[in-house]
This record gives sequence, C-alpha cells and structure tokens, in this order.
Amino acid sequence: QFEVPSRSAGNQIYVPELERIVLGKKKGTRTFLNVKECRKTTITTRVMQLLHQVLSKEIHITKRDLFYTDVKLFVDQSESDGVLDDVATMIGCTRSNLHVVASDKV
Repeated sequence: QFEVPSRSAGNQIYVPELERIVLGKKKGTRTFLNVKECRKTTITTRVMQLLHQVLSKEIHITKRDLFYTDVKLFVDQSESDGVLDDVATMIGCTRSNLHVVASDKV
C-alpha cells in the first residue's frame, strides 16, 4: 500500500513567504483491493522504477518519453502524467527534480 498526498484543490495552500502553493496534510492510499486500485498501484510502481533508471543514469526525459516506455501499461499519457505528479508529491519534490521535463510543443 502506498500513501499519497492528496493533490485536490481542498488540500492546496498558498504560502506567501514562498510564493508557492503547497500541499496540506490530507493523504490517500493506493492498495491492491480491487482491479482499479491494483492497476493504479502497478502504474505507480512502474513510474517509480523508470524514474530510478533515469536518475541513476543522470539523464533527463520528457513526460512523453516516460509514457512511451510502457504504452501498453499506461494506455493514455494522462495516466502516466498524473502518477508522475503523485510520485513527486509522495517524495516531496518537483517533477524537474526527477529529471522529467515537459514535452516540447511542435
């Protein structure tokens, strides 16, 4: 089971000193209780594995690159993007700290 900080609007707090929006204390969990939850947990685990590889190699990738590493699992890029945000909030960093950048607009 994973504990994930809630990214809902009700859990976002603006901190003027930081000029930044931070997350509050509300959390959600990812379990293996049903197919939907199991799938989300599997995607979370896969994203964490891919991020570990990226960070170990000291390279940068785009969100689109991340999606295309396992299209069969992610199915839609919004799934990998959302889980990427969840992982960043789980460990308390930004997406760019994980060496993942936004895709270039062509």
